[in-house]
Parts: sequence; structure tokens; C-alpha cells
Amino acid sequence: MDELVVVAADLPDARPRFVPRLADVVRDAGGDPSLRYAEAKDGPLFTANGNLVVDCDFGEIDDVDARAADLARIPGAQEHGLFVEMVDEVVYGTDESVERVEF
Repeated sequence: MDELVVVAADLPDARPRFVPRLADVVRDAGGDPSLRYAEAKDGPLFTANGNLVVDCDFGEIDDVDARAADLARIPGAQEHGLFVEMVDEVVYGTDESVERVEF
């Protein structure tokens, strides 16, 4: 697992202050955060609920359960992209084939 996503800040007024604090927490945990920017417009990407998306590269994650728990405890973070205990298999497509990963 090379990268995960943390959906940040539920309150619009908190967003400008929250993202730098989230970035500090992620860096302290060994990650490399970056605010995701929209491709079809200027500025950051917002979810349908108006939250910002922060991509966080942690490299290979040895203890996914612990990392997920740590991210879930960040005040203001709405969600992360670690789907612990949720799937037994992932199916994804590449340009050449369909790949399967079982857990």
C-alpha cells in the first residue's frame, strides 16, 4: 500500500486552519501529505459533502490496522482510504489485464 486518502474538515470555516495541522500530524507519523487539486477547475478538490481531500503517501504500510486507527483518531478527519476488515479480494484493471489480490 503506497498511498491513502484522508478526507479532511467537515466545517467550512475550519478548512484553511485544519489542512496545515493535518499535514503536520501526517508528517509526524512518517507520511507525505498533499492537498488534492481538481483537474477541471482551479483550486483544491472538494467532495460532494464539501470536504477537502488530502493524499498521504506513507510508502509501504507494515501495520495497516494500526495506521487506520491512528488516522481515524485525527480530530476533524472524516475518512481515510484504508478499508480494514472490509474486503477479502480486490479486482482492478490495468491497460493489459484484470488483476486480483486476495487477503
